[in-house]
Amino acid sequence: NMVTPVLSTVTFFASVIALGTSTNYSIWLGRIDRRRAWGFFMQGLWLALLVGGALALAMRFGGDLYFSSLSGSEYVEMYARQYLDWAWPIGLTECLMLLLAVFCCADGDIRLCSVVYGGVFAVNVLVSYSAVRLGLGASGCALGTVVSETLGILCLCGHFFRDVNTFVPVRHFSLTDSCAIVRA
Repeated sequence: NMVTPVLSTVTFFASVIALGTSTNYSIWLGRIDRRRAWGFFMQGLWLALLVGGALALAMRFGGDLYFSSLSGSEYVEMYARQYLDWAWPIGLTECLMLLLAVFCCADGDIRLCSVVYGGVFAVNVLVSYSAVRLGLGASGCALGTVVSETLGILCLCGHFFRDVNTFVPVRHFSLTDSCAIVRA
């Protein structure tokens, strides 16, 4: 519970980026401007990498400051620190995974997204359970999430090789488009 506000913050930023990107992508595809739509996906990808990376770094190096502001009991804080010590990559993995999942759905590949999320859940449970049984404690739970989301990202990237994919990579970076993504 001590780490939940941190993870909720990550989920908030990941959702803003993913939903804003997919909304703008769909709007511009609907206007038959594929290049503009592709630009919005690239902008969303840049945002996910930059914001997710910043969140991961904040989780990695801001734990002491964060926990000192909570004044939790030493016993509970020990488990929260164990979890956060291994959970910091979630800042990046969740931003990327949610962006790719929502993009796959917006691009018509809902089945892949559903299968991947089922697999992510199963892998998370399996890895977390195994890691805890091996003595990693709360760190094992975080490891399960990081491993499952990383595998989920790799599986969702399979969408780019499927027939339903409408995306083509383009060079694009625009602060104006970042504002449009956040606004959406």
